[in-house]
Amino acid sequence: MFERLKAVKVKKRELFWGSVAITYIIMLILNFLTPLIADDLEYLYKTESFTTILRDEYTQYMTWTGRSIVHIIARVFLLMPKWVFNFINPLAYVLVSILIYRLSTSTISNKYNVVKYLLINIVVWLFIPTFGQVFLWETGSANYLWGSLIMLSFVLMYHLAYIGRTPKIISKNKYFSFFFMIVFGILAGWCNENTSGGVVLLVIAYIFLSKKHGKVSSWMISGLIGSIVGLIIMVIAPGNDVRSTYFARSTWSLPRKLVTGVLKVTQELSVHAMVLLVLTTLVIVISFIVFQKSNKLILSTVYFVTGLATLYVLAVSPAGQNWGRSYYGGILYIIIALFISWPDSIKALDKVLLSGYSAVIIALVVNFTISFIMGVGDIAVSYKKINERYDYLISQRESGNKNPVFGDLEVTGTTSYPAYSSALSHVRRNSDAQVNRSFARYFGLESITSVSESDWENIYQNGDASLMDVYDLTTYLELLANDSNYLVLLSGSVDYSTLGEDILNKLKSIFPNMDTDNEGVVTFSGISSMEKQQVNSTEYSKATSELIGKEMVIESSLSNYQNQNFNWIKINNQEYSRNKPGLNFVVVDKNSLKVLDSVNFSKDDNLDFIGFR
Repeated sequence: MFERLKAVKVKKRELFWGSVAITYIIMLILNFLTPLIADDLEYLYKTESFTTILRDEYTQYMTWTGRSIVHIIARVFLLMPKWVFNFINPLAYVLVSILIYRLSTSTISNKYNVVKYLLINIVVWLFIPTFGQVFLWETGSANYLWGSLIMLSFVLMYHLAYIGRTPKIISKNKYFSFFFMIVFGILAGWCNENTSGGVVLLVIAYIFLSKKHGKVSSWMISGLIGSIVGLIIMVIAPGNDVRSTYFARSTWSLPRKLVTGVLKVTQELSVHAMVLLVLTTLVIVISFIVFQKSNKLILSTVYFVTGLATLYVLAVSPAGQNWGRSYYGGILYIIIALFISWPDSIKALDKVLLSGYSAVIIALVVNFTISFIMGVGDIAVSYKKINERYDYLISQRESGNKNPVFGDLEVTGTTSYPAYSSALSHVRRNSDAQVNRSFARYFGLESITSVSESDWENIYQNGDASLMDVYDLTTYLELLANDSNYLVLLSGSVDYSTLGEDILNKLKSIFPNMDTDNEGVVTFSGISSMEKQQVNSTEYSKATSELIGKEMVIESSLSNYQNQNFNWIKINNQEYSRNKPGLNFVVVDKNSLKVLDSVNFSKDDNLDFIGFR
């Protein structure tokens, strides 16, 4: 009999750790399917080396945000090859999933409950907001996943002491335990504003509960003090004040923030988390009524209320009311509350409860299966598209174009599981923003800007690198004039007197029919090497031609011709012009009519013609 029980226990242990291993492998694959994006490259740009991390983070503390602990973690990983993070980050996820399991499991006999562990991962997948941004994206994962690893590990010390299994690390020496927990508390309190605030609430609750059941150790108090100190250090960072100026809510009165914020958070929860909230509430109530386990009721309620508090404190935040990463900590606490009251085994339940819990499990598994397939598919598509863009940048650099344009990634997936999101900071159009400089530096380029996905696919993806590298009008016209394979389409409007004799002569060499005797502001519509085409006029000009079965129509309006101003260049009725004031060029190959470039040259503050794509 004893041998039989031992064999069952060994089998449970093997199945449990097998489930953990499978979870790790899945997360490993998903991490490899998530390239560096957005803030990843910005933090690389802002971190000089391992020896300057603390100095660089101090600068950020003073100028942007107080989340120093998690950002140090991000900087360390970003200075290493991406594959290192890909292998280590899934381990952090597995540890967090085990922490959720440990915090929601109070009996030794339930140490290897495979069903419960798998359900935890299913619920995390289904209800944690922006899964890819908090678990897969390198910078986001450091902020949220790794932050929660620190915070939940800290809370676990109190949880184990409360259920009578004080960790060995804080039971050997009371002086060591006292100072160890101060440091641990500072780290836990210095991770994330609202989630670390939740840690403080949980620790206070555990101390209060421990006081009712016995002695409160000194390390519990020192840990609480440490967590409060860490939270204060983070919240009072001067950078938070700087960052808040970027959000209009910062200028609102507290009552206005509170009312609008509470309504907004409630709305987001009702749309995205109502199933989780209702399920958790029902499980807590059923657990209390049926099983009469007051300890589970109290702990579940503590975590549930802490989760709600962590979520609703967002009401007074300068930003973060929309469903996203800022909801991570609160939802995490509510998931723990759910599984504290979840039955250790549903087999022993009566038929009604067994049917009810079984139905919930089936619903979760079915929903997870569909969601997982769709989510992983979207992650794979996102990976393909992002790397397609990155490969393009590398090919442009190797072709000699040090100033390429980058196609906006318009992810059309149906889920929010990929790390990439339009809410993140990405390469901007015609901008010298830091994210643009960061991308350029990472790929060994001088500059980078973005265009729409359709423009990138139709024009720049297979364009002429030598043309796209030029942003000076004089140099650009020289290239056009010296290559007989170029067919140049021109549409625009400009003050004739500002062109200068050199530019006029170069334009004349490309467009022989150009009238150089005009004065004032005129329009341009021309096709190079084509006779009898109107090249310039005072208000409206148009040039048309047909070549290799393709119709080319160039129109430019200076005044309110047909109630609009425009500079159009259309091939087979598809627009290729940048359609801006100034000179708009579209260059195509004469033989194939493949579009090689599209650029606008407009006056800058120094009255020089600068190119924009």
